[in-house]
Amino acid sequence: LSSTHFLGNIFVELDGDSARAESYAIGYLATRASDGAALRMRGLHYRAPLRRAGDGWSTVHRALTGRCEPLGPV
Repeated sequence: LSSTHFLGNIFVELDGDSARAESYAIGYLATRASDGAALRMRGLHYRAPLRRAGDGWSTVHRALTGRCEPLGPV
């Protein structure tokens, strides 16, 4: 079992000491299926409000939406 992610298309909108960020990613997960190895690919969309504090920016929370999830043999 192993995985990796590719992150791209990051958008940040600033509003004083707050901001919102959106990003898109593709996650790859190599797994074992009943008939051998399988590769799961998933399109991801992250949304996160941000807040600036004395020591920099931090994520308030993060929402994740899965966009697609094809599964096929390796």
